[in-house]
Amino acid sequence: MDQTRVLSQELFYRPTIALGLDIPAPEHPARGFSDSAVNNMYINVLTVINVDYQGNVFTYLLRLENIVPLNEGGTPLTVDLNLVFKEKTLVEFAERGLAGDRPISHVRDEAYHTRGDEGSVIMLQPLQIRTFFATYKPKV
Repeated sequence: MDQTRVLSQELFYRPTIALGLDIPAPEHPARGFSDSAVNNMYINVLTVINVDYQGNVFTYLLRLENIVPLNEGGTPLTVDLNLVFKEKTLVEFAERGLAGDRPISHVRDEAYHTRGDEGSVIMLQPLQIRTFFATYKPKV
């Protein structure tokens, strides 16, 4: 991929951070992204929305994207959802349809979405966007 495209993607692709619930500033998810989980410049964190919390356990809607098309050398990329946030541990996660409004089992091409997944390590195919509800608690 040429350098011009890489620079334009760095300028264009920024995660959408939306806080739907009142949470203290230190819990803002954008402050806690781990470099080890999303360390590939071809993985874009599209959306992080806090959808629920109970005490210090937070559930986020995460939307991740592999931004390279197959015809430009795109390959499947992996992300460990347990490592997305620096100071948090994954409790549970469930994949949702792209809009986050239905379980992945209600999506027609479920087998395509989930191929290559192993536990909390998910695989993003070229130009694929995947949406998850992921619940995290603080690391102890």
